[in-house]
Amino acid sequence: MEPDTVYVQVRNVHRAIATNAKLLGRDDLRAKDASLYRELVLHPAAALEDAVADSVLLHGRYGHLHEFAFMDPRFYGKQAKNVQLALDDNAQLQDMNDELEYVDEKPQPLKLSTMSDTFITELVESLSHIVRDNASVVSDQRVDTRPLKTSQPQYQVRLVSSLQNLLDAHIGLKSNTKVHEDPHHVTEGTVETLKQENRRLAESIAQYKSALAAADKEKAQVKAQYDLQVRQAQVTKDALNAVQQENQRLAESAAQSSKHAIPRLL
Repeated sequence: MEPDTVYVQVRNVHRAIATNAKLLGRDDLRAKDASLYRELVLHPAAALEDAVADSVLLHGRYGHLHEFAFMDPRFYGKQAKNVQLALDDNAQLQDMNDELEYVDEKPQPLKLSTMSDTFITELVESLSHIVRDNASVVSDQRVDTRPLKTSQPQYQVRLVSSLQNLLDAHIGLKSNTKVHEDPHHVTEGTVETLKQENRRLAESIAQYKSALAAADKEKAQVKAQYDLQVRQAQVTKDALNAVQQENQRLAESAAQSSKHAIPRLL
């Protein structure tokens, strides 16, 4: 299995999800919580494509030194499954779109596999696994991160947007719990579940902040090293120019001396 083959499969997942998201953006297609979950699944899918693109780049340089996670056949199999789920969802959306051409009524809420909690969770887990694997290679090999897509500001913005959507979903869950449950009948299990969710969310926020801080620090170190190399190169260039000028001056001086010496010999 070639690295590019894996990347194409991941890209197909992102493209299929993006196509479905456009259909969900229609005013007449009202999947439950579509506006929220559309972004919640889109951002990780796009981020995973960029992360795997970086994996392919790193694999080309360090594939003989590291066993890359994205080359695991299980990862490829999962992406193939995700493509099929996205295509099945697309068929649902297309069917609903056709029905709306003839039926003047609001459609029933859709149940799309790619908008399920399980699908989104597995997508984020895959993203985390690939990013951590790439980070270990970058750290071990002291890789210049500037060519990597995951080191670009746009990538960090996408991750922050994903976090914002996660917070929105969590807040919505808590709001629904307050509306539909009598506070006097909330079980201890429900309270504990919410506490665990809050702790998990806090840990996720801390991890995102830590990752962003580490990325900023690493970019600053790389920039400082690059600036130093530029200055050293300029100093070397100036020194070489000075040596060349001195050699040229000595050559011209020697030539002049030779011209004056020849008549005296005659």
